[in-house]
Formats: sequence, C-alpha cells, structure tokens
Amino acid sequence: MSLNEFETLIVKYFNHTISEDELKKLREELTSPAQQEYFRRWVILHYLVIPDQQNHDFEIASILQKTIKKKSFIRARTTPLLKYAAIFIFFFGITYYHFNFNGTGQELPSSSFSDYSKILPGEEKAILTIENGSSIALGKGIYYNENNVTSDGESIEYQSEGIVEDIMYNTLTIPRGGQFSLILSDGTKVWLNSETQIKYPVKFQSGQVRRVELLYGEAYFEVASSALHQGDRFQVYSEKQQIEVLGTVFNVRAYTNEDKILTTLVEGSINIQTSKVNKKLEPKEQAVLIKEREEISIQTPQDLFNEIAWQQGYFSFKAQTLEQLMQNLSRWYNVDYIFKNPEKGKLLFTGVLERESTIDDLLIYIEKTNEVQFKIEERTVKIY
Repeated sequence: MSLNEFETLIVKYFNHTISEDELKKLREELTSPAQQEYFRRWVILHYLVIPDQQNHDFEIASILQKTIKKKSFIRARTTPLLKYAAIFIFFFGITYYHFNFNGTGQELPSSSFSDYSKILPGEEKAILTIENGSSIALGKGIYYNENNVTSDGESIEYQSEGIVEDIMYNTLTIPRGGQFSLILSDGTKVWLNSETQIKYPVKFQSGQVRRVELLYGEAYFEVASSALHQGDRFQVYSEKQQIEVLGTVFNVRAYTNEDKILTTLVEGSINIQTSKVNKKLEPKEQAVLIKEREEISIQTPQDLFNEIAWQQGYFSFKAQTLEQLMQNLSRWYNVDYIFKNPEKGKLLFTGVLERESTIDDLLIYIEKTNEVQFKIEERTVKIY
C-alpha cells in the first residue's frame, strides 16, 4: 500500500467515512511497527481533535494514547498562548462537518497533486508611509534606520527619545501575503495581519491621549500601561468604534469586506464606544459590532485561541465554513478563489493549520475528506 493510500485511510478513519473493508486494511497496515510509527507521526503533525476513543478499535486506540502522551508536552512548550486553547487540543489538521450529510461515503475523483503549484505562505513585508507622503518598502533583508525609527526586516520600532513639537503620523500598510510587527514610541507592541493598515503618531505627546487608528484589517495589541505614561490613556479607532484602553492585550478584526468588527480581550479591561452604545469588556470576552446598525453584543468565544491564533502562526477554526476558511487563506497566500460548486462553500471544518505551510499542503489535507476538490491555476484556487 502506498503512503498516499495509507494517509487517505487515516483521514477517512478520523472523519468516520471509512468502510468496513477499508477499516480492515487499516488494521492490517497497523500490525507493522513501521506503519504504527508513521501513523503516530502523521497524527502528531496533522490532527487536532481526536474523536472519543471509546469508539476506536483497541489496537488503534492504544497507538493514539501513546501519540497523545508524546504530543501534549511538545505543544505546550512551543506556543505559550495555547494556555487559552481547549485542553483537548494536541494535534494539527482537520476534522469536518457538513450540511445534509447523506451517509453514502461517495468519494470525489482524486486530484492530480502534480498540478499544484507551490504557493508559499506570507512573509514579513510592509509599506511605511511617512508624514510627507513618501513610502519605504520594508521586509526581510531590508534594514532601515532613520530619525529614531529602526526596522530589522521583521518589525519596526519607534524610540521615545527626542522632542516633537507637532504630532507627526506614519502609516504602516501590510499587503495580502504579508505580516509585520510594530513597537510604538510608548512601548506598545502591535502585530499586524495580512491586508491591514494602521495610522499612528511617530511620538506620543505627554499629557495627551495616546491614539492610533486601525484603518482596516486585523491587529493584536499589547498596550503599554497608562501607569508608565503619567496616566495617559490609550485609544484605538477603527471603523464605527473607539476602544478605550488602560493597559491590556486584545485583538481587533476590522476588515472592510466583512459586516462585523470583532474585538477580543485577552487580558485587562477595555471600553468600546460607538455613536449609539458603550460597552465594557472583561478578559476572554468578545465584542461583536454589526457595522450596518452600529450595535454591539458581548459574547464569550468557545475557544479564545481561535481568535488570536494567527498572531502565534496558526489558522484555528471551529465549525467554520469553507467560504470563511478560503477568505482567510486568500489573504495570507495572496490568492483568489472560485467556488465551481457554491454548495461546497457551506461545508463546515474544525482544525488548526500552520501558517508556514504552502497552500497546496493545506488543501491536500482538506481534500482527503473526499468532500471537496481543489485545482490551482496560477494564483486562483478553483473549488469543486
């Protein structure tokens, strides 16, 4: 049995689409120590949620149990923010759900993976626009040092030294397929996702509100405490809302083509204000602003890690439609996508994927559910 056939059986097993004959083949393969080791390694690399083990065969359950023990400490060591993830999360990969499942187990024709082009993940890149309108390209291997502003190619940092009589603003724009980080002059750290733009002062003035504007996109803030800046408040403006901060950690998702703005509080306390309402958030709460009505509702995400995983280098999603998933992938990989079968956009997926993988690596794993098929032509993903 080829490795591709073996992997397909593993995926079908976890997705409960495996037939009796296929299950028998999988059991036979797992009598081999070499295949058992391959099985363990594959699960460690690609699977997130292990289904209830009481439903597994004893032989397979015993292998999974060893895999879980090996993985639990590895994951905790590499990603500090996983303390916010559900306790049962140990593995990368995809499980899936979908509407109107007919139980037939019918498979789509296999794709020719050789047709896939290697579309690489996004990388550190940004455009810095200074007060006079001139622009500077930033990115890996590009070093910048001027007027107390430095960049090592992965982040840009503003120093607090110097006196500024007039407030001058810079704008940092992250294109599709990019990410970048920013340290403001007060020490506030900001991580910027793909297709994001932020405007901020070169230097904050003492005694005044520290104000920045998230023009669009997604940003993760670790705000320097007001206590370190003579009580000066920190505010973040985004479309239709203002966030008042005293010193905290939070994420704002405010893409122009989405009808909601999501503000997720990790630590501290913030107030969110619109022309109609004023809401206070507590840690692990999320404010959902409906742009059209300027209404805010407060909810508690099932898994906080899903909301902030991008900042740690992951895509994390629960019961997310394929349409939503492709929207996120398109920004990071700078690709377009077309649903040749619109119903496929309603498929629901749950999983965690590494943002450092190539897009074809990710699509192959999704495709192994036998529910959807992908073809890549230049920088367009066609979905069947």
